[in-house]
Amino acid sequence: MAKLKKELATLNLLLVSCKEAKNTYLQVADEERNLELIRFFNTQTTLRNHFVNELTAIIRNLGGKPRTQTIKSSMQRNIDGVVSSIIQFDSKKLLSRCMKKDEACIKTYNELIKTSQLPNEVIGVLFSQRNKLFNAIEVCNDFIDAKKTESQMTVVSV
Repeated sequence: MAKLKKELATLNLLLVSCKEAKNTYLQVADEERNLELIRFFNTQTTLRNHFVNELTAIIRNLGGKPRTQTIKSSMQRNIDGVVSSIIQFDSKKLLSRCMKKDEACIKTYNELIKTSQLPNEVIGVLFSQRNKLFNAIEVCNDFIDAKKTESQMTVVSV
């Protein structure tokens, strides 16, 4: 475990980030009105929950103790909730918020994947999870592009 100390710390960081992303997707699903987006957000919430379970098992199997959350993540979630209630509802902003969380996770996945100290099975799980985040970002971008086109059509038709 001593030689995996850095990797376990990074896995725990990723675990907390995935929990935060799950909560963000869940929150935006509650705020969204578009049924297609609600389904997407709920699917992503479920997917992030699966990631959390896999990461928790990996950390335990490597002899570490999974973290539940950091003080910063708790404070950030409270701030996000306040900001969310103040800001007027905007699907593009919600999608951007989700994408930022996923992009931050991808950086951490890349760092862990490059680490040769982790077993191949763990690298495989991390690689798979990272690729699913890339797909989620693509879908978010598609929704944002569709929203731009929709708003341009509204302006043209007025």
